[in-house]
Amino acid sequence: MFVPIMKQELLEQTAFKKVSETNNKLEDLGLKIQVNPREINLFYMHSGLRERIVETDGVYTVLDSDLKWNKSELLKHLEEFPERFSPNVIMRPLYQEVILPNIAYVGGGFATGLHNTLEPAVFEIPVIIGEKYEGFAEAEELVTLGGIISVNSFLELKKQVDEFFNDNDKQELTGQINSKYIKEKAGATPCILNELNSVLATKN
Repeated sequence: MFVPIMKQELLEQTAFKKVSETNNKLEDLGLKIQVNPREINLFYMHSGLRERIVETDGVYTVLDSDLKWNKSELLKHLEEFPERFSPNVIMRPLYQEVILPNIAYVGGGFATGLHNTLEPAVFEIPVIIGEKYEGFAEAEELVTLGGIISVNSFLELKKQVDEFFNDNDKQELTGQINSKYIKEKAGATPCILNELNSVLATKN
């Protein structure tokens, strides 16, 4: 999913242009620059190496190494080994937005069997479900707390997703509710094992 973005970064230095443009606007307002971008905001990682990728006259090299490619060689390498290309601090928020989940929809809430709502809640993200969640204790509790949002139609689902995408504070707060709930409920497995051991001990 992130390969096309990394390809654009390598060929067009997109992040450098966008951040430089924003920095110029900040300077015009008399504000302090927070970050200075590189022309290519990607690292190359392999066998203990993690260094910046730089381009000079159409040749791409990795600092402090003998690695180098022309444009076509680099793009082929990117397609074959995307895991070797890593975003720096400039590109990382975009990477997280594209690769890591930030909203979850759990199915089954429009039928008779809601799927596991705790799995996505662990990742500190908002969870959306259908309207049929009665009898599912965790879902009932998290709907009451506000960490899970119940919807009754596609239009309402779309509305909730749009709200989360347009309001990062709401997205973060809702995810924190789920994370807090998970942490407070931690420790069930040892309790169950202790109870099982007690039952087994009485039978021996």
